[in-house]
Amino acid sequence: MVVAAEDEALARRRRVPRFAFTLISRLDGSWREIEAFMRDHVLGLYETLERVRRERLSLARFGDGELLLTLSPNANISFQHGSPELQAELQTILRGDGYENTSLLTCLPGLSASYYYSYWAKFWPLPRPRLNLSQTYGDTSVSREALFGLDPEKGRLAWRALWEGEDVCYVIGRNSRFEPIDLLFGGVKSSRTVYSLPTDAYADIDRTLAEITETVPRETLILLALGPAATILAARLSRLGYWALDIGHIANTYRTVVDGAPRVETTPMIRTE
Repeated sequence: MVVAAEDEALARRRRVPRFAFTLISRLDGSWREIEAFMRDHVLGLYETLERVRRERLSLARFGDGELLLTLSPNANISFQHGSPELQAELQTILRGDGYENTSLLTCLPGLSASYYYSYWAKFWPLPRPRLNLSQTYGDTSVSREALFGLDPEKGRLAWRALWEGEDVCYVIGRNSRFEPIDLLFGGVKSSRTVYSLPTDAYADIDRTLAEITETVPRETLILLALGPAATILAARLSRLGYWALDIGHIANTYRTVVDGAPRVETTPMIRTE
């Protein structure tokens, strides 16, 4: 019954245009609550990357898709179907339960991207009870246009500083959109790749984790581009002593800002060439 009620609450909000909630949130005072949470609990874009670099923190990112999967076991996004198991694990990471003594920085969408102004105005009451008010979060948009749009070169160098001279392992979907372009990744010492499924990678997550732990040394930096499965793998790997970064669509986004390439959401999820 609880799941059904939550699904109905989510469905009602999804049916109403965002602009309506933007107005409502300012009238009912919830926008002040959103702004206060972001100010007190979410780091800035460069502050997020600097803390990751300085403290060698693993990075688990929640975008709107991961938050949707957190809200309902019946939710689906374009490249991942929801499930009770997926929902439960995402909720645990979001709250930080069991990660208190790990080097993990969980990220939420901050207000650095204009898209999330209307997003939070619309959905804030649903994820709010699942957030940890004693925790500091990073900003999810560190790998999106919000960062590179400010200063592409500064953003590029901030990311390269994390893996410059490091042995890295890319964990990606086979034939996925990810490409380790030289401008971003040219400074790595060495690289290897572990492949998972290009969609619904959560179904393959135990096998993927086993392959990483059996074949990749602990001192190797793990770079994850695997949708919601990357969020979870970053958290799991941090518990095992790995340094793991959920980098999302970083290369595609950089090329969109710098070269005018199509936004990643408009390109095929699986390459056929």
